[in-house]
Amino acid sequence: MSVFLIQRNRIYYARCVLFGTTPRRERMISLHTRVRSIAEVLLERVKTLYAEALAKGADLSAINLGNFSSLQMVHDEYISDLKRRGISWSYLQMFEFVWSRFQKFVTISDISDLGKNDLLAFLDSFRTENILPVTANKYIGIFRTFLNWCVDCDYLEVIPARIVIHAVRDDRPRYFTDDELNKVYRYATSKHDAELVHFVRMMADTGIRFGEIFLANPAGSFLIVKTSKGGETRAIPADPIVQGFVQHFKEKGAAYCETMCTRFREACRKTRIYDVPLYGVRTLHCLRHTFALKAYLQSRDIYFVKTLLGHREVSTTEIYLKFSLQELKHVFVSFPIPSDFIDSFRSDST
Repeated sequence: MSVFLIQRNRIYYARCVLFGTTPRRERMISLHTRVRSIAEVLLERVKTLYAEALAKGADLSAINLGNFSSLQMVHDEYISDLKRRGISWSYLQMFEFVWSRFQKFVTISDISDLGKNDLLAFLDSFRTENILPVTANKYIGIFRTFLNWCVDCDYLEVIPARIVIHAVRDDRPRYFTDDELNKVYRYATSKHDAELVHFVRMMADTGIRFGEIFLANPAGSFLIVKTSKGGETRAIPADPIVQGFVQHFKEKGAAYCETMCTRFREACRKTRIYDVPLYGVRTLHCLRHTFALKAYLQSRDIYFVKTLLGHREVSTTEIYLKFSLQELKHVFVSFPIPSDFIDSFRSDST
């Protein structure tokens, strides 16, 4: 007899073979993991069960690994996989929230027992409760990603039901007014949190995405973002103080910057600008929208804003600029872009 560890489609399996029989008896047992160290531990368990089955004269089909797809085991394996892939702390927190709701909602103990009715009822609970549609879609998308992972790892044969993300039209502003940002600055100052002041100013004055903090490098009076989501290398005007902030937070690392996001969110809650009827929930990314709108109000040139944001298509930039100039004049007073940089862009474009 022999038990081998093999890998198919990135998932590890135990291949159990009994030699000396005609026909040769063989069985493939999924170990439900992509991590070799975990698979090797499970393989030893398979070998023990295999030997016990042979001693009793039982068939290979009698081998039962036990509850390897229990909810807790699947959860722990998924979290480990997310951490190995460097998924952000905020995403992990959102998944944990969705998972806690899932556990309270269903009565199953094994993910393979998940049925269509249970799944649809759980997903509908996000839409029937007092949760913003945009937020509900985010949670549903997170759980759909988890179920796709379960299928990839052979915990599920298929997802029991088709999961639909409903289109949501949300035209509420996604920017911070100057008065709102000043509230955040005053709150941070009252808490002696100079780091938060620097972090918010850095994001608001450059319009970079969170991940681009670690991709931006100073060059003269600019920040050069060599790679970005849109694949466009771009130059953003930034004074030496802001450049210093970028270098500081790059050195602090991603985990520290995640805590800055949490502190920013807490400051927004304390100043009552986090979730208001007119604006909805605002996040750190809204500082990028704020930067885009200010740049547009200064330049009146959508292609200039497209260049600053690093978008490939101007249609993407249009999503940021869906407000009238008259409306914007009443909410913004300070502007981050030097006028000579705008003039230089225009002369280069002609």
